[in-house]
Amino acid sequence: MRGEVVAVISSEARRLRDALQGAEGISSLVLVGDGLHLVVDDAERRMPELRTRLTTAKLSFDAIRRVTPTIEDLMVATVEASTLEVNL
Repeated sequence: MRGEVVAVISSEARRLRDALQGAEGISSLVLVGDGLHLVVDDAERRMPELRTRLTTAKLSFDAIRRVTPTIEDLMVATVEASTLEVNL
């Protein structure tokens, strides 16, 4: 998996996913039990950007932090990579 995983903890995970879809530096978004896991190119750079974007959009969240990838994150990355290879 390329990139780092950032968790955004929120009870409004689906709204956050919609707001962050296609944002610069995010290659993948996965809904998890208590929020979202985002695969980003640079966690230290993107976390402040995410805070600003969500705050500006008036979307509530409890925390944004870098986390270790879960098995679900790794599976999504593998599927996305194999889909990309098939489409080439």
